Amino acid sequence: MNSKTIKEFAQEVNLDKKQLQNKLAYWKKKGKETWNFSDTFSDGVRILTKAEQERIYELLGIPFFRQVSDDSESLSAAESSFRSAHLKEKILLLEHQLLEIKSDKEYLKNQVLKGQNEKEELLKSNAELRILLQNTINQNGTLQKSLSDLTSENLKNKLSESSEVAEEKRVQIPSEKASYFYFNSKFKKN
Repeated sequence: MNSKTIKEFAQEVNLDKKQLQNKLAYWKKKGKETWNFSDTFSDGVRILTKAEQERIYELLGIPFFRQVSDDSESLSAAESSFRSAHLKEKILLLEHQLLEIKSDKEYLKNQVLKGQNEKEELLKSNAELRILLQNTINQNGTLQKSLSDLTSENLKNKLSESSEVAEEKRVQIPSEKASYFYFNSKFKKN
């Protein structure tokens, strides 16, 4: 990251030059906690140093990677080995987190599939229960009709039996005590 003009840096962070200038003015008003910019100009154009660019990234909430120079003079062997070990530890931690996220993803995927299968089974059993209910209703209607028919036929049979009994009661059966008999005049002798 080299020194850049406001216009170049604004394009890099997807802002207009005016928007970036307004933000810089706001941070300047806000106070020392946010303002640590120098007023460096070159040919009348404001120049942002590497440190200022990093601070703007921080204030805008944009992640950025700092470049570590390989300059052997600036870093001692102990510092570089410490940083290397620290970076390896971070990489291992990130790999572990990535594996956990993958396993969580698989678990959730399996749960969703299980839920879908259970839903399909419930829909299938619901459909089967509806079919059974419809068949039961149809059979109930058929049985009620048959019962009604049998009841009416039974009633007719009872009525005909009672009428036969009534006819039998109308015919007088002669007894030994009877002094005279009534004969049917239409009765023919052979």
